[in-house]
Amino acid sequence: RGTGAGIGHPASGCGGRHRTGGTDHLFGFGPPSVGSKKPAARWRPRSSLRLILFDLHEKGEPMMRGKQKRERSPREIAVAILDRIDRTGGYAEPLLDAAISSEPHLGTHDRGLLTELVYGTLRMRGRMDWIVARLYKGNAADLKPPLPNILRTGLYQILFTDRIPPFAAVNEAVVIAKRECPAAAGLVNALLRNAIREKDGMVWPDMARDPGKAISICHSHPRWLVERWLDLYGIDETIAICKANNTVPPLTLRVNRLKASRDEAIASLATDGIAAKRTRWSPD
Repeated sequence: RGTGAGIGHPASGCGGRHRTGGTDHLFGFGPPSVGSKKPAARWRPRSSLRLILFDLHEKGEPMMRGKQKRERSPREIAVAILDRIDRTGGYAEPLLDAAISSEPHLGTHDRGLLTELVYGTLRMRGRMDWIVARLYKGNAADLKPPLPNILRTGLYQILFTDRIPPFAAVNEAVVIAKRECPAAAGLVNALLRNAIREKDGMVWPDMARDPGKAISICHSHPRWLVERWLDLYGIDETIAICKANNTVPPLTLRVNRLKASRDEAIASLATDGIAAKRTRWSPD
């Protein structure tokens, strides 16, 4: 079945969010809507961290005393964080920190996957949105949350990771869709499977005809910025800058030289099987 065929209009099919008083919330209660006579006494987050946890906690299931909350997968948490960023303009780092601290079941591997999905999806969002728009038989701008970020995280795993089997990425995305927007689960399955089939033969914008568009989409950078770099540096240098921006920086540690020298720290890491080397610029 082709993407979107026989599925209906998924843009109106995401009905999995639990709402009270017109506000997305996660504990089964929230501030009353305008004109409501219900008191808002129970909705009292007292700090920015609590507000973050309040928003990132599982949606759709009221949190009750004595009831253990459901353990969410890293992919599901990543979609929630990305939706929060889209909705509020928040920053990824504090949202990730809050999510990890509120999900003690996440192991080292799961935390790494969560971090990679959030930062990677944000980094390559422009490229993945172009793919969605190309494969979706409709107006991709009409897709309602959380569907766009379910598709983006699925595509990121398919296109930019080498340890996650594509079928596993599709299956996990469908599981999230069935929970959050059941009517669109078929669309998620069809679109991601089409992306797997077409990823090696994907036709990208023509560099010769429109280098600004081609670089902007392929390297996921704002077009206005790409056009400015093209005027200043030309095509080759602009592509090099975009590639550098998309490169994941290496983990860098600063040594406290009151306690150990840099060489001693490198040797200590080596005993634990961790390869390290001197940085080029900093003496620490």
